[in-house]
Amino acid sequence: MYEDKIEWSDAVANDVITKAETQGWSHHVTQPHQGHLVILHRDPPSGEVKLQKLNVWCTTGTVGSYLKHPKRKQPTQLFRREIETWKELEAIFANPRVHTEKGYAKKDSSKKGPKATADVSVTPGSKLGTIKWWSFDKGYGFVTPDDGEDDVFFHKRVLQRRPQGHRLVEGAQVEFTVVECDKGLEAGTVKVFIEE
Repeated sequence: MYEDKIEWSDAVANDVITKAETQGWSHHVTQPHQGHLVILHRDPPSGEVKLQKLNVWCTTGTVGSYLKHPKRKQPTQLFRREIETWKELEAIFANPRVHTEKGYAKKDSSKKGPKATADVSVTPGSKLGTIKWWSFDKGYGFVTPDDGEDDVFFHKRVLQRRPQGHRLVEGAQVEFTVVECDKGLEAGTVKVFIEE
């Protein structure tokens, strides 16, 4: 029924909805005045409480993936990128967390923080992880734990002092603790590993 390459236009909106519904998504609304934006929702898998949402702009071929953040009322965007094929769209319908190199800036390896080694001693009660995202202007970010658990929010106030001139960058290896607060889990301390 579908050729692999998608010819993006307002006419493809019904095909997008049909394909989405076969993978458990429900059509929430179509907004023709916004590039034939098709908004889809899906109930979370068993055990998760996060609403999944996809926005598909049918005139541009842009797809945005969102999850309801446990600490905010609005969904948090996971990614937004242009896609070209039904195969790519099906992969996103199957797993809205799917990540490919399309739509992401490749990180400059010279800016990455050093990786922790087996020689690094971890404080009891701490975990190892990597800075997934950090905004200096906003003063917060997220750590991806090495143990595969969900990403953890952190605020700049929990960053332990770094040597002068060292910038916190995405990809930096860190040691952190997790605490429970009134809004859920977040990092209690974040210590960035520095090359000696």
